[in-house]
Amino acid sequence: MKRKALIALMLIIYALVTVTGCSFNAGNDTETETEDTGRDDDESEDEDEDEESEDKDSEDEKSEDEKESDSEESEKPEKPEESEKPEKPLQVGYEVGEQVPDFEFYDADGNLHSISEFRGKAVYINFFTTWCTYCFYELPDMEEVYDIYSDDAVFIMIDLDEGPELGQQYAKDYDVSIPIYYVDDWKIAGLSIDAVPLSIVINGEGVVYGNQLGQASYDWMEDSVKDAIDSVK
Repeated sequence: MKRKALIALMLIIYALVTVTGCSFNAGNDTETETEDTGRDDDESEDEDEDEESEDKDSEDEKSEDEKESDSEESEKPEKPEESEKPEKPLQVGYEVGEQVPDFEFYDADGNLHSISEFRGKAVYINFFTTWCTYCFYELPDMEEVYDIYSDDAVFIMIDLDEGPELGQQYAKDYDVSIPIYYVDDWKIAGLSIDAVPLSIVINGEGVVYGNQLGQASYDWMEDSVKDAIDSVK
């Protein structure tokens, strides 16, 4: 009986020792895993901090580079503005490409006029005299061109050194519809006129597009007037 009781006591003690040992081992395993996990977390946090530090350093470097670039750009001297070259004034005269002077003339009533009155329009100027044969010969063609282009261009005839009386009679005798003006001398400032007829076609700025000393043909009249008209459109 004592033996049975002793055996039973030993079994109970063995059972208690076995249970206590499993619980201790499980506790040790848990602590080990916890320690390992904690170490991994610390390493991960350190790596994250290192990456953040590297990113910050990279951003700081970029910022410094941008500042240096902005500083270099601000230090670059500005290019001086190129001044526009003044246009060379045109030579005065009645050759193609020259500019006619702003000479004066008067109408049959004695009113004074000048070429500058017609700025912005093409102008056909014809210098003549009533006794000039070639002036008479070119008159029909000039009248025809006038009829076609009078809405787009100004036509004037200037009688040299004869006065309104002869000029007005000439207009009546030959049905001249182009306005006639007068000067008291052949010497016009800027124009050297020593023969007639002389025809000059200018654009709206007074630049010569055509000139003809002697009798002008119909084709020359029309072509010169058309070119001058086109230049002011």
